[in-house]
Amino acid sequence: MLRVLKYFNIYVQAAIFSFAVAFLDWESIRQVPFRDISNYISRIDNITNYGTSYISWENTISGWLTFEILWFKILEYASYLNMEPLTFLKYVTLVSAFLTYLYTRKNFGLLVSVAILLNPITIDLLSAQVRSGLAFSIFLTAISVGDGKIKTPAKILLLVLTPFIHSAMTIILAIYASSKFLESTKRIPEKYKQISFFSVILLSSVVMAIYVSSALEAIGDRRQLEGIAIKSQAYMVYWYLWAMAFAIPFLWKKTDWKVYFSTGTLLVGIVMNASGIAGFRFVALSIPVILSTVPSIRKGFIPYVIVISIIYDATLFYFWIQPDF
Repeated sequence: MLRVLKYFNIYVQAAIFSFAVAFLDWESIRQVPFRDISNYISRIDNITNYGTSYISWENTISGWLTFEILWFKILEYASYLNMEPLTFLKYVTLVSAFLTYLYTRKNFGLLVSVAILLNPITIDLLSAQVRSGLAFSIFLTAISVGDGKIKTPAKILLLVLTPFIHSAMTIILAIYASSKFLESTKRIPEKYKQISFFSVILLSSVVMAIYVSSALEAIGDRRQLEGIAIKSQAYMVYWYLWAMAFAIPFLWKKTDWKVYFSTGTLLVGIVMNASGIAGFRFVALSIPVILSTVPSIRKGFIPYVIVISIIYDATLFYFWIQPDF
């Protein structure tokens, strides 16, 4: 009975949190409209008015991945409903926030979970970048599923679906798969595991940064390379410290997949951010996993981590609500 009450309490907490994230008027609080929301609404309106005949994609796995076919199908479904597009998107946010809270609450208590998730980066991810928030919340749900005859196929299915919602999830999945492989491999010395892992991550990040920069320049999208870069630097300072906190204590030592994953995503974010691309988005996606590694940090440092995190959240909120920032 106590176990049932415990889970009921957690689900009620998740519902309250998700309703707050989904239905509070964050745009009014920020005094700036969410650009991604406007784009999603326009796409739903176009599908409603013109159908899907004006849209084409290649019917191959790579074509579906590039087109992000599952997200398109979700928007297509929204066009069939007798519901305002904005309301539909808020319900998607509701689901994403609910799943994200459940994962975080599994690793932390109530107050710490709320402190972790009620920060501008996560709120922006769930409320504005609805597609990213949905994809990663499904990823979090998948990695929470245990192993078994039914659970393992369900986990794999959920993981496979995520890149068809947001293609950037292919990078997250690659880091996750590599992290799980290195955790399970016993024969390779930890030193060589870490050298090979971080070398591949670093090289891949540089290649991606060069490719994305070239693509944005080719289409004239300087907003990504200039306007966001300054904000990205400000958002990322705290996470530079996190990267060092992982790299130094666990250097050449055996560790679990979460530390590999967290350090890998932070490295991708840092390299892309240094290239003038909004690399903090990769960090934003991974915050629940990154912060779930706090117990792995030396106990003497944990109080400092919590205090610094609170200061960071407060500082972010201050700048986040500034319309010119």
